[in-house]
Amino acid sequence: MFIKTAKVRIIRDARTEIVTTIPVHEIPVLKRVHGEGNVFVVDTGTNPRNLDPDGEADRLIDRYGADVVTRTFGELVAEGVLEALERNEAELPKAKKGKGAKAEAEPEAAEE
Repeated sequence: MFIKTAKVRIIRDARTEIVTTIPVHEIPVLKRVHGEGNVFVVDTGTNPRNLDPDGEADRLIDRYGADVVTRTFGELVAEGVLEALERNEAELPKAKKGKGAKAEAEPEAAEE
């Protein structure tokens, strides 16, 4: 599943600022961790990221801790994360056909 991403700027303290690209559904988690006024969306036109929807709740818990993720997505974390993923699913551009565009390859027949 391809998910929309955003470039964000996180101010950790007076001397530490981080700029990184993350899945859009992760922004509320960062705001909960670093404070609402310390996380800024810089750009939302970044490349979508391919994520495993079944493993995303576990990834977030491993990275931020169960308490933060539960407070962000609710007691039913896996369902809350899946709903957030579905809301932020990216539509990938269709491949252009015609001159100069790569034709979609036909699957090759297996040799016997």
